[in-house]
Amino acid sequence: MSEERRVIHVVGVGREGVESLTPRALAIVEKAELLVGGQRLLDGFPHVPAERVKLGAKVDEVLAAVAARRAERRVVVLATGDPNYFGITRALLRHVPADDLEIVPNVSALQWAFAKAREPWDDATFLTVHGRSTDGLVEAVRGQGKVCLFTDEKNTPSAIARILLDAGLGEYRAILCEDLGGPAERVRPLSLHELTSVDAHPLNTLILLGPVVGTPEREPVAWTPGLPEEVFDQRKPKLGLITKREVRVLSLSRLALRPDSAVWDIGAGSGSVSVEAARLAPRGRVFAVEKNAEDVQIVLANVEKFGVPHVTVVHAHAPEGLKRLPDPDAVFVGGSGGGLSDILAIASARLRPRGRIVVNAITLDTLHEAVSTFRQLGLEHEAILVSIARSKPLLQMMSFEALNPVYIVTAWRAEPVPTEPRGEGAP
Repeated sequence: MSEERRVIHVVGVGREGVESLTPRALAIVEKAELLVGGQRLLDGFPHVPAERVKLGAKVDEVLAAVAARRAERRVVVLATGDPNYFGITRALLRHVPADDLEIVPNVSALQWAFAKAREPWDDATFLTVHGRSTDGLVEAVRGQGKVCLFTDEKNTPSAIARILLDAGLGEYRAILCEDLGGPAERVRPLSLHELTSVDAHPLNTLILLGPVVGTPEREPVAWTPGLPEEVFDQRKPKLGLITKREVRVLSLSRLALRPDSAVWDIGAGSGSVSVEAARLAPRGRVFAVEKNAEDVQIVLANVEKFGVPHVTVVHAHAPEGLKRLPDPDAVFVGGSGGGLSDILAIASARLRPRGRIVVNAITLDTLHEAVSTFRQLGLEHEAILVSIARSKPLLQMMSFEALNPVYIVTAWRAEPVPTEPRGEGAP
């Protein structure tokens, strides 16, 4: 069998169907002995006398069977637009070596959408919820000036609009592109509120446009860890029950969060650590545990204010309230209510591999209890003392006002050191 016949050809088909193909791409399809694709694409080539295999729900199962037959049949896989962009190529590579694929791309759906919308797309962010969860979608969209989003029958444009509105992103505008190149083609600019009531065509691409820079609606605000205390809702009068921004930055850095981390914030207070942890872990989960009912309402307000729906507020005492939470990758203890040792013991037992525990201590007694407990638990640990003074105006001069010093204690479980294999005769 020749090398040519072992190669699977993947041919992108544009919106015009057969007319979108180059002469070379059309020749490849017409020589197919096994033609694979969705029913709509297969129907576009009635003149090709090949055996046909429909791609449906069990894509991997079908592709595995197709890959096994490539030595006996000339296989051509039809794809929509560019097969490499949220397309069939990724699935094929699970069954076929890259050297056994030849990919002939076409104009992608996103190119069509931006062309019809008359919008440049070199500055756009591209996302998909097609067959995927919408977890992390809000954080992926937030702050982006232009987003192109692929949807599906569950995560429809109207469902996406409701998610973004619930997260406070109502300033975004939408351009809904439906059935591009088809008989029901329609391109509509819509507000997110209008989009919530739209029953979109199943074949659609959604473009989201943020506020234009410099317009009075809303200037884009860059976010870096360490938001000022005054932007958070707090108790009135303010009693200092919030982790100061400088201490918050250092504490978050020591938590070593990943985008998908599960975080416990124990003694959440105003929720400032929870909010910033959620922004650092957009695909993760943050659990703000707070015993005080008034503070629980404040945390809920800040969660809504900053649009971080993946923060779950837990009204409970620790350590009792920790039992029903998923195992954490990171634990921050800002307040313990007198149960610090028990909290740290449970956190240590539940901590995932490579996880970290960070304790903020104001008193020497709390510092001693944290360090002693970590030693008893056999955890590696370190402590730093943070002393901060902030400038304040004084007539024509500048003076500094000191904040309460804070001890930041970080603990982690030491990873086992791999044993190097010894060669024969080694000492």
